[in-house]
Amino acid sequence: MLRGAPGEELSYEQMLAVLAQAGVVYGIDTDLLQAICAKPQPNQRYVIARGKAPKAASDEELVLSFNAGGELHEDESGHIDFRNLGTFNSFKAGDVLASRQCNNAELKGMSVRGEELAPPKCKPVKLSAGRGARISDDGTCVIAEVSGHACIVGGKITVMESIEVREDVDFSVGNIDFIGNVKIRGSVHPGFQVRAQGDVEIGGNIEKATIECGGNLLVHGLVFGHGNCRIRVGGDAQIGALDQAEVTVVGDLRVENYIRHCHVICGASVELTGKKGNIVGGEVSAYRHITAPNIGNPMATLTKLNVGVSPFARTALEAQEKDMQGLLAKREQVNTTLNGLLRRCGGNPALLDARLQDALSKLKLASAQIEQQIQTAHHELDSTRGLCADYHESRIKAADHVYPGVLLTFRGKYMYKTTDQVQFVSFSEQAGEVKTGTF
Repeated sequence: MLRGAPGEELSYEQMLAVLAQAGVVYGIDTDLLQAICAKPQPNQRYVIARGKAPKAASDEELVLSFNAGGELHEDESGHIDFRNLGTFNSFKAGDVLASRQCNNAELKGMSVRGEELAPPKCKPVKLSAGRGARISDDGTCVIAEVSGHACIVGGKITVMESIEVREDVDFSVGNIDFIGNVKIRGSVHPGFQVRAQGDVEIGGNIEKATIECGGNLLVHGLVFGHGNCRIRVGGDAQIGALDQAEVTVVGDLRVENYIRHCHVICGASVELTGKKGNIVGGEVSAYRHITAPNIGNPMATLTKLNVGVSPFARTALEAQEKDMQGLLAKREQVNTTLNGLLRRCGGNPALLDARLQDALSKLKLASAQIEQQIQTAHHELDSTRGLCADYHESRIKAADHVYPGVLLTFRGKYMYKTTDQVQFVSFSEQAGEVKTGTF
């Protein structure tokens, strides 16, 4: 009841003040109050404030961080690239794969005194984690324990470190970009790409495709590049044969049959293992050795072989030297500012105000961190410079024939071009001259 003194009618503002004094702050019907003030009705009861009852909550939802099925993606122009089907969901260890979500934030109620009224609790959804995944300690989400492909297997959220394609990589599969290991039982068709941070195994052939892997590569079939094929391998590679392809291998490269008209860069040794294998045309570079049954052909096709120089370390050295210059410049900038503050306070930080003392502390921390980074960079530079050293023990060996037209280069300096056909021969560089010896 809102009453004033006998014979006195309360104004609208006085009514609001009385309500506030009583703690009523929410759901006030201001139109009704104004109507009462305009035409009072003695001894009449009114409902002048209403709270908001909480709504019934729905069940929790399981929100996946990945697409549980295949999905086609449109580009900016609205076209669909059928080579990117989104088949594989790559996640790193520690990533959230799924979470429980209860959308009841808008279901809360409110009393007329401004007190929140909690809604009924959501009915919890059950989390189920399979191989390579786990439920978080607080039970709210599923987390990847390993890096790999996220999927649902037997109703459980699972992470597979390796994936297997039981067919060819074509429009039915699409490009593959995966964080783990990839095994393909079939072939890789022209124009498609296979990228993996782990190992890659291909049971069939590769034709005019792109293959990149951070680990080892095993190709049971042949590579037909047609001048439009690129292969990048972070470890060792074993391939049936190479034809008109661009190949970069950080470790050893072993080819069973032939290398024809290719551009090959190898961080260790190149070896052809088949009895009739040959290297003909193109250019093959290796840090240590190149070994093959036959090199060149009777038509004297120009074939370039290079050994003794690291194909990767020099590029890495240049990048590390650039990074070092950046760190040294950053150290100079930080130390200049730091020394300026120290001179300002005469070496006594207590004389600075709180803001400058905080800045001084941050500069000292930054200076120490940069010094640590510079020390680490020095160690990396020393290691890379060691790798840049020429390999003096390099050999180019042929178990059968070396034909005319083969250009041999040792350590980027010493060259020798064959003019006659020779057999069972080994080439090496000694005291600045290319020498021949027996296989």
